[in-house]
Amino acid sequence: MIFRALGQMEQNKTMVLADASALERAFLQTFKSLAGKWWQPVFLVLILCLTLFVGMFLAQQRLPPTNILVRLEEKIAGKDLTPQGFYAAKVKIWRDVPVKPIVMLGDSLTEYADWEAILGRNGMSNRGIAKDTTEGVLRRIAVSSPTDGTVFLMIGTNDLDQGMALNDVTGRYQKILDALAARGNKVYAQSVLFTANGKLNQRIAQLNAEIAKSCRSRASCQYLDVNKTVSPKGILPPHETIDGIHLNFEG
Repeated sequence: MIFRALGQMEQNKTMVLADASALERAFLQTFKSLAGKWWQPVFLVLILCLTLFVGMFLAQQRLPPTNILVRLEEKIAGKDLTPQGFYAAKVKIWRDVPVKPIVMLGDSLTEYADWEAILGRNGMSNRGIAKDTTEGVLRRIAVSSPTDGTVFLMIGTNDLDQGMALNDVTGRYQKILDALAARGNKVYAQSVLFTANGKLNQRIAQLNAEIAKSCRSRASCQYLDVNKTVSPKGILPPHETIDGIHLNFEG
């Protein structure tokens, strides 16, 4: 999906340059036919200005939607490109973007996937934010979940990687489950994915045990152990990851 978007952007640039070049050639041909006139320098300046204006107009008309969204996020974040800045930008944008009946909710493991394309269905919203934690998800429930819908939740990696206490992470996770249930949602709590870090995986295994326990005591929640398929040996295989945490196409 990313490669298609980049390809479209390059194609758009080529089309804009072609249009500008065609206009420039037409103007230059006209200019040559008027050579020797006293107002030639003035006319040249007008030609150059008009060519630049038309090129900029065409470029603005053909900006891909993904690029517009990125610029909008940067503008809202005030050029704050930190995780906190993008978190604030996305939350502000989502206040005006209706959420679909099915939501994928989490951190970068969620955000970096085109779920509708992967699962072959429409009606899904991606509400993942890179570097997010259980605290961040809990604060944005209102703009990140539907009412009477379905939520696939995966969160907790960044909490544990930042050294947060297991009891605190579990407590916030349970509050997330309760907040989603209060909005009438069915929640599929996915196990936190194992990483290539064995020490971190020990804490992830403990958190997953608490998540499974929390789901068993809540009728609105069903626990999905995705590690049985992705990391059956308790560690993320090297051929399934790009950096020891995030999955590649094979993963």
